[in-house]
Amino acid sequence: MQRRDFIKAMSALMATPVIGTTEPMTSHDIRWDLFTDPHITRFDLSTPFGYKGRIVGTDGRMLVSIPGNSEGDKERNVPSLSQLPWDALSKTGWTPIGNMKRRSKGDTFCETCFGRGRTGSDVHLCDCDDMCEKCGWGSQSYQGGTKCPDCVHGMVPDGYDLAIGDDAYRASYVGKAKTLGDLEVLPLVFDYPNHCNSKSSYKGGVLAFRFGGNGFGLLSSVGRDSK
Repeated sequence: MQRRDFIKAMSALMATPVIGTTEPMTSHDIRWDLFTDPHITRFDLSTPFGYKGRIVGTDGRMLVSIPGNSEGDKERNVPSLSQLPWDALSKTGWTPIGNMKRRSKGDTFCETCFGRGRTGSDVHLCDCDDMCEKCGWGSQSYQGGTKCPDCVHGMVPDGYDLAIGDDAYRASYVGKAKTLGDLEVLPLVFDYPNHCNSKSSYKGGVLAFRFGGNGFGLLSSVGRDSK
Protein backbone atom coordinates (compact mmCIF):
# COMPACT_ATOMS: atom_id res chain seq x y z
CA MET A 1 0.00 0.00 0.00
CA GLN A 2 1.41 3.35 -0.99
CA ARG A 3 2.09 6.07 1.56
CA ARG A 4 -0.11 8.57 -0.29
CA ASP A 5 -3.06 6.15 -0.19
CA PHE A 6 -2.94 6.02 3.58
CA ILE A 7 -2.67 9.80 3.91
CA LYS A 8 -5.49 10.32 1.40
CA ALA A 9 -7.74 7.95 3.29
CA MET A 10 -7.38 9.37 6.82
CA SER A 11 -10.71 10.28 8.42
CA ALA A 12 -12.14 12.53 11.10
CA LEU A 13 -10.72 11.84 14.53
CA MET A 14 -13.29 12.80 17.14
CA ALA A 15 -12.35 13.23 20.78
CA THR A 16 -13.96 9.94 21.75
CA PRO A 17 -12.49 8.29 24.85
CA VAL A 18 -10.81 4.97 24.13
CA ILE A 19 -11.70 2.11 26.41
CA GLY A 20 -8.63 0.88 28.24
CA THR A 21 -7.35 -0.37 31.56
CA THR A 22 -4.19 1.76 31.98
CA GLU A 23 -3.62 5.39 32.87
CA PRO A 24 -4.37 7.88 30.06
CA MET A 25 -1.29 8.94 28.13
CA THR A 26 -0.13 12.51 27.65
CA SER A 27 1.85 14.00 24.80
CA HIS A 28 5.00 13.79 26.90
CA ASP A 29 4.60 10.01 27.18
CA ILE A 30 4.95 9.46 23.43
CA ARG A 31 8.14 9.45 21.37
CA TRP A 32 6.59 11.40 18.52
CA ASP A 33 9.76 11.19 16.43
CA LEU A 34 8.91 7.51 15.87
CA PHE A 35 5.55 8.38 14.31
CA THR A 36 6.38 11.47 12.22
CA ASP A 37 8.60 12.08 9.19
CA PRO A 38 10.46 15.34 8.44
CA HIS A 39 11.32 14.19 4.91
CA ILE A 40 7.80 14.04 3.45
CA THR A 41 7.36 16.86 0.92
CA ARG A 42 3.67 16.63 0.04
CA PHE A 43 2.54 17.42 3.59
CA ASP A 44 4.20 18.70 6.75
CA LEU A 45 4.40 15.54 8.85
CA SER A 46 7.53 16.62 10.73
CA THR A 47 5.78 17.00 14.10
CA PRO A 48 2.37 16.17 15.60
CA PHE A 49 -0.59 18.39 14.74
CA GLY A 50 -4.04 18.96 16.19
CA TYR A 51 -7.30 17.73 14.72
CA LYS A 52 -10.74 17.97 16.32
CA GLY A 53 -9.62 17.60 19.90
CA ARG A 54 -6.80 15.13 19.30
CA ILE A 55 -3.05 15.35 18.86
CA VAL A 56 -2.07 13.33 15.80
CA GLY A 57 1.31 12.07 14.65
CA THR A 58 1.75 10.25 11.35
CA ASP A 59 4.35 9.44 8.74
CA GLY A 60 1.79 8.37 6.15
CA ARG A 61 1.90 4.66 7.03
CA MET A 62 1.10 4.75 10.73
CA LEU A 63 -1.08 7.16 12.68
CA VAL A 64 -1.08 7.66 16.45
CA SER A 65 -3.45 9.95 18.34
CA ILE A 66 -4.43 10.98 21.87
CA PRO A 67 -6.90 13.60 23.12
CA GLY A 68 -5.42 17.08 23.30
CA ASN A 69 -4.76 20.30 21.43
CA SER A 70 -1.80 21.46 19.37
CA GLU A 71 -0.85 25.10 18.77
CA GLY A 72 0.50 26.72 15.63
CA ASP A 73 -1.02 24.38 13.04
CA LYS A 74 -2.96 26.95 11.00
CA GLU A 75 -0.05 27.72 8.68
CA ARG A 76 1.00 24.11 8.22
CA ASN A 77 0.15 21.97 5.21
CA VAL A 78 -1.21 18.89 6.95
CA PRO A 79 -3.32 16.11 5.41
CA SER A 80 -7.09 16.16 5.54
CA LEU A 81 -8.37 13.45 7.86
CA SER A 82 -11.68 12.65 6.27
CA GLN A 83 -12.24 9.09 5.04
CA LEU A 84 -11.03 6.15 7.15
CA PRO A 85 -13.62 4.06 9.05
CA TRP A 86 -13.13 5.25 12.64
CA ASP A 87 -16.23 3.35 13.70
CA ALA A 88 -13.65 0.73 14.78
CA LEU A 89 -13.78 2.37 18.19
CA SER A 90 -17.33 1.12 18.68
CA LYS A 91 -16.73 -2.37 17.26
CA THR A 92 -16.18 -5.55 19.24
CA GLY A 93 -13.43 -8.07 18.69
CA TRP A 94 -10.47 -6.15 20.14
CA THR A 95 -7.76 -8.52 21.43
CA PRO A 96 -4.29 -8.17 22.99
CA ILE A 97 -1.68 -8.06 20.25
CA GLY A 98 0.04 -11.25 21.48
CA ASN A 99 2.60 -12.97 19.26
CA MET A 100 2.14 -12.15 15.60
CA LYS A 101 2.95 -14.72 12.93
CA ARG A 102 6.19 -14.11 11.04
CA ARG A 103 6.03 -13.97 7.26
CA SER A 104 9.39 -14.58 5.59
CA LYS A 105 10.67 -11.82 3.35
CA GLY A 106 13.92 -10.47 1.95
CA ASP A 107 15.78 -7.62 3.58
CA THR A 108 13.50 -5.86 6.06
CA PHE A 109 13.72 -2.98 8.50
CA CYS A 110 14.77 -4.08 11.99
CA GLU A 111 12.05 -4.51 14.62
CA THR A 112 14.47 -3.73 17.47
CA CYS A 113 15.68 -0.31 16.32
CA PHE A 114 12.78 0.50 13.92
CA GLY A 115 15.16 0.55 10.96
CA ARG A 116 17.43 3.22 12.46
CA GLY A 117 20.48 1.07 13.07
CA ARG A 118 20.90 2.46 16.59
CA THR A 119 19.02 2.12 19.87
CA GLY A 120 18.48 4.48 22.80
CA SER A 121 16.35 7.49 23.70
CA ASP A 122 18.88 9.98 22.27
CA VAL A 123 18.97 8.53 18.73
CA HIS A 124 18.37 11.28 16.16
CA LEU A 125 18.82 12.05 12.49
CA CYS A 126 22.30 13.09 11.43
CA ASP A 127 22.51 16.54 9.82
CA CYS A 128 24.97 15.41 7.14
CA ASP A 129 24.41 15.37 3.38
CA ASP A 130 26.81 12.55 2.53
CA MET A 131 29.14 10.04 4.17
CA CYS A 132 30.41 11.39 7.50
CA GLU A 133 32.19 10.33 10.68
CA LYS A 134 29.26 11.18 12.96
CA CYS A 135 26.76 8.64 11.65
CA GLY A 136 29.13 6.50 9.58
CA TRP A 137 26.60 6.03 6.83
CA GLY A 138 25.18 9.08 5.08
CA SER A 139 22.22 11.37 4.48
CA GLN A 140 19.10 10.62 6.54
CA SER A 141 20.99 8.21 8.80
CA TYR A 142 20.95 8.27 12.58
CA GLN A 143 23.49 8.99 15.31
CA GLY A 144 23.49 8.81 19.10
CA GLY A 145 22.59 5.87 21.29
CA THR A 146 24.34 2.58 20.65
CA LYS A 147 24.70 0.39 17.59
CA CYS A 148 21.79 -2.04 17.24
CA PRO A 149 22.97 -5.62 17.81
CA ASP A 150 20.27 -7.18 15.65
CA CYS A 151 20.84 -5.60 12.24
CA VAL A 152 23.19 -3.88 9.80
CA HIS A 153 22.40 -0.18 9.40
CA GLY A 154 18.76 -0.85 10.28
CA MET A 155 18.26 -3.75 7.85
CA VAL A 156 17.86 -7.46 8.61
CA PRO A 157 18.89 -9.89 5.84
CA ASP A 158 16.30 -12.58 5.23
CA GLY A 159 13.96 -10.79 7.61
CA TYR A 160 10.22 -10.96 8.11
CA ASP A 161 6.95 -9.07 8.27
CA LEU A 162 4.40 -9.73 11.00
CA ALA A 163 0.95 -11.02 10.08
CA ILE A 164 -2.46 -10.85 11.73
CA GLY A 165 -5.22 -12.60 9.86
CA ASP A 166 -4.71 -12.23 6.12
CA ASP A 167 -2.58 -9.07 6.25
CA ALA A 168 1.06 -8.48 7.07
CA TYR A 169 2.71 -5.42 8.62
CA ARG A 170 6.27 -4.18 8.80
CA ALA A 171 7.97 -5.55 11.89
CA SER A 172 9.73 -2.20 12.42
CA TYR A 173 6.37 -0.42 12.60
CA VAL A 174 4.93 -2.96 15.02
CA GLY A 175 8.01 -2.36 17.14
CA LYS A 176 7.28 1.37 17.15
CA ALA A 177 3.68 0.78 18.21
CA LYS A 178 4.83 -1.41 21.11
CA THR A 179 6.73 1.54 22.60
CA LEU A 180 3.27 2.88 23.50
CA GLY A 181 2.73 0.06 26.00
CA ASP A 182 0.25 -2.79 25.95
CA LEU A 183 -1.73 -2.84 22.71
CA GLU A 184 -5.15 -4.11 21.76
CA VAL A 185 -5.66 -4.63 18.05
CA LEU A 186 -8.50 -5.00 15.57
CA PRO A 187 -7.68 -5.98 11.95
CA LEU A 188 -9.80 -4.14 9.39
CA VAL A 189 -10.33 -4.29 5.65
CA PHE A 190 -10.82 -0.91 4.03
CA ASP A 191 -11.77 0.31 0.54
CA TYR A 192 -8.88 2.56 -0.45
CA PRO A 193 -9.38 5.09 -3.25
CA ASN A 194 -7.79 4.20 -6.57
CA HIS A 195 -5.76 7.22 -7.72
CA CYS A 196 -5.63 5.89 -11.27
CA ASN A 197 -9.40 5.71 -11.47
CA SER A 198 -11.42 7.98 -9.19
CA LYS A 199 -14.54 5.84 -9.67
CA SER A 200 -12.99 2.66 -8.29
CA SER A 201 -11.26 1.50 -5.12
CA TYR A 202 -9.30 -1.46 -3.86
CA LYS A 203 -9.37 -3.35 -0.58
CA GLY A 204 -6.42 -3.20 1.77
CA GLY A 205 -5.67 -4.09 5.35
CA VAL A 206 -5.48 -1.64 8.24
CA LEU A 207 -4.58 -2.61 11.79
CA ALA A 208 -6.43 -0.47 14.32
CA PHE A 209 -4.78 -0.41 17.74
CA ARG A 210 -5.48 1.25 21.05
CA PHE A 211 -3.16 1.93 23.94
CA GLY A 212 -3.17 3.53 27.37
CA GLY A 213 -6.57 4.73 28.45
CA ASN A 214 -7.09 7.11 25.55
CA GLY A 215 -4.79 6.34 22.62
CA PHE A 216 -5.87 5.19 19.19
CA GLY A 217 -3.84 4.38 16.10
CA LEU A 218 -3.85 2.87 12.63
CA LEU A 219 -1.22 0.99 10.65
CA SER A 220 -1.51 0.21 6.96
CA SER A 221 -0.53 -3.26 5.80
CA VAL A 222 2.21 -4.19 3.35
CA GLY A 223 0.16 -6.85 1.61
CA ARG A 224 -1.84 -10.02 2.02
CA ASP A 225 -0.25 -12.89 3.89
CA SER A 226 0.87 -15.80 1.74
CA LYS A 227 -0.31 -19.01 3.37
